[in-house]
Amino acid sequence: MKQGILFLSAILITFLLSTCYYDSLEYLFPEAGNQCDTTSFTFSADVKPILENSCYACHSNNTSSFGGGIKLEDHADVVVQASNGRLMGAITHSSGFAAMPQGAAKLEDCKITIIRKWIETGMLNN
Repeated sequence: MKQGILFLSAILITFLLSTCYYDSLEYLFPEAGNQCDTTSFTFSADVKPILENSCYACHSNNTSSFGGGIKLEDHADVVVQASNGRLMGAITHSSGFAAMPQGAAKLEDCKITIIRKWIETGMLNN
């Protein structure tokens, strides 16, 4: 009798364990969804959304008075700040620059890399 109960228990446990298997890509490889593609990027599709989400609260055309008069909404304004080194200095929290976004954590490395590569490739308005 005990052997029958043990046998049924073993089958039940095996069945339950086999039904709890996760085989989704996100579960097995969580880093797969967090890849940073810096091979192709544009100002309008990649750089501008980063600035919109992280900088416009203080540095848009309407709110630049809060951000020391620095505007980052238009391509030309961003080029000015990128050309003089202030944009990269601020977002990388480099010594001698005001760390931005102010009062918040540094941007993710992927976002900084996208901005850096956009600058290095000529700051195209694309």
